Formats: sequence, structure tokens, C-alpha cells
Amino acid sequence: MHELCEYTKGEGFSEGFDAHLNIEQMNKASVELFQMYDDHRKKGVDIPTEKEFRGYYALLKLDKHPGYKVEPAELSLDLAKMTPEIRQTPEVLFARNVARACRTGNFIAFFRLARKATYLQACLMHAHFAK
Repeated sequence: MHELCEYTKGEGFSEGFDAHLNIEQMNKASVELFQMYDDHRKKGVDIPTEKEFRGYYALLKLDKHPGYKVEPAELSLDLAKMTPEIRQTPEVLFARNVARACRTGNFIAFFRLARKATYLQACLMHAHFAK
């Protein structure tokens, strides 16, 4: 999304870049991925990448993205579905701090967090830079 957001109609995309469609597909892929994580957890198998991808998902659900409305309660509901161990991982705590900065309009805290973000975290935060 970060790499493609400036493409308009005719610049490699017949209709231009569609942020809504991109986020919708990311959500669908995340849901399937989390079902696999849950299935493995039931079998007693820990997948090390789960915390990373749960954190990305929480960043994806921060707020409204261009062309895609996210209800503010969605992130809270998604966090409640996570295990307590996952909710307390650095990746998810980072996303929660970013969400708090967005919700309160604290752009200084938001950009301080952006400086500390990994590349993929920053890419997901990028949709909120203009705000």
C-alpha cells in the first residue's frame, strides 16, 4: 500500500490504486492466517511469527484508511480475541500505542513511534501520515 498509494489511473493500474480493495484483501488473508495460528495452538504448536502478524493486523485496524472505513471498536474487539500472551507482545503493544496516539490526535507521539517502527510497521502507519 505504501509503495502503490501514489499510482493513479493509467500508471500501471487500469483504474488506479484501490486502497479499499488492498485493505480488504489484507484483512481476508489475515483472517485465514489467524485461523491457521489458532489451529496450531490447539495442537500445542507455537508459531513464532504470530505475534508479528497480529501486530500488523492491529496496525491495519487503527482507524479509517483512504477509501476504507474501520469502526473504532473493531480494534478493541480484535484485541479481546487475542490470547493474553499475544496482547502483551512488543509488536501488539506497539500497535496499541500507535492506536492510542491516533485516537487522541497526539501526532508527536505518533511520529515518535513511526521513527521506532520496523519497515513493515511504518508502511502500515503511512496511511495515517497525512492526517
